Amino acid sequence: MNFEELANENKDAVYRQMVRVCGNREDAEDVLIEALLKAYRNLEKLRDSKAFRAWLAQIARRVCWQLKEREALLPLMQLSTLEEEGTTQALEGGAATVPIDPERVFEKRPRWARGIILVAGVTMNALFAIFVYTVLAGTVGVTRTPTTQIDSVWASALPRGAEALASLHRGDRITSVNGATVTTWEDMLERLLTTPPPIQVGIAGRAPLTLTVAMDEASRTALASAIDQSLPADIHDVVAGGPAARAGFHAGDRVVLVNSDSIVSWSQFTRIIRASVGKELTVGLLRDGAEVSLFPPLAGEEVDAVDEPHPVAARAHE
Repeated sequence: MNFEELANENKDAVYRQMVRVCGNREDAEDVLIEALLKAYRNLEKLRDSKAFRAWLAQIARRVCWQLKEREALLPLMQLSTLEEEGTTQALEGGAATVPIDPERVFEKRPRWARGIILVAGVTMNALFAIFVYTVLAGTVGVTRTPTTQIDSVWASALPRGAEALASLHRGDRITSVNGATVTTWEDMLERLLTTPPPIQVGIAGRAPLTLTVAMDEASRTALASAIDQSLPADIHDVVAGGPAARAGFHAGDRVVLVNSDSIVSWSQFTRIIRASVGKELTVGLLRDGAEVSLFPPLAGEEVDAVDEPHPVAARAHE
């Protein structure tokens, strides 16, 4: 099997899945790269090249779950490492060179004084962390999708305990997870991935839903993958010379019609495209405020190319 050929054919589709699973593009890129390395090292375990995409996606979901676990445990792991290496004393100024009066040590202080010292230390740490993250967010920026509106739910892919999500309809908006307000898609996915059951999911204008999904990698990644966000069907990038470019798509186009179906979301558009391999479709676009019609016949290998390409792949073709 030609690994490079299989990777180039399937990495864009797996990347798009990882954006939904990981919650942001940066993590999805890192996960895809690590998953491709693991797949390359274990290619001999794959018996059928037709199963490469599903196999790579399974590896990537496992990598994403491990990444989320590492992020959650990182502060504790760092503190434990420092204590094991004996470096906490150095960080706190090193060993004292002048003998300390035993009556002045922390343990000799009155209980009320020790309480004030502990509370003051924790409070200042919290305030400093808020300050640092505020500055970073304001200067570096954080990729967030400002919507929690649902386009569709793949009911057949929902894990055990998440069946209630099948009652959601296009346009429903998730407002909270276990009482915590969510305003971006990434925040919502992160809470769905990491909140222990039972999970109360608040829906705008409806009664909340209760999920009892097990706290394991397979169940939580399946949960995140089964929900599609509602985004307009905008074409952001078109690879020069690629299938989308040959079909006539331009960057900046918005798809508004396929045959007689009005298009309201990206997920709706890609589902129709994937179900129309080899067929000629009438695609209505808005381009610079004017209506444009395309008639692209779609071959099997071109189905994924009309989707938004992976940034790395796009740069590689420039």
